[in-house]
Amino acid sequence: MYAATTMDERNHAKRETDGRFSTACKGFTLLEVMVALAVLSVALVVLFSQQATSISRGNEARIITKATLLAQERMAGLLAEGRLREGAEEGEVKESVPSFKWRQLVEEGSIEGMKKLTVVVLWKEGERERDVRFVTYVASE
Repeated sequence: MYAATTMDERNHAKRETDGRFSTACKGFTLLEVMVALAVLSVALVVLFSQQATSISRGNEARIITKATLLAQERMAGLLAEGRLREGAEEGEVKESVPSFKWRQLVEEGSIEGMKKLTVVVLWKEGERERDVRFVTYVASE
């Protein structure tokens, strides 16, 4: 069974047994510390970039969800009103971030006796414009 000893006691004991100083218990070299720090810094850079990507994707999902809910609301309102006169309407929701624009279009469907309802919600993401589009068919009145 080994007794716990300090580094100095082990080095002193080693010197006494073979007459020279052993380098086996001196600690880490500068090179080993620098390599360990380099590996750690690379791992942290990857971790932080993944975190930034995660935040960005979460924000994108939040915006798409808002746009989808707005499109569903416009579609439900159009169906609830019961007025399916052909034509287009558009508007803007300024109090949300980002501000959304919507367009709804009622037109004669490709199937006889059916009308095609389209609701599009648009928003700007940087320089490009994104959209969510809902299309449904309902029987003509």
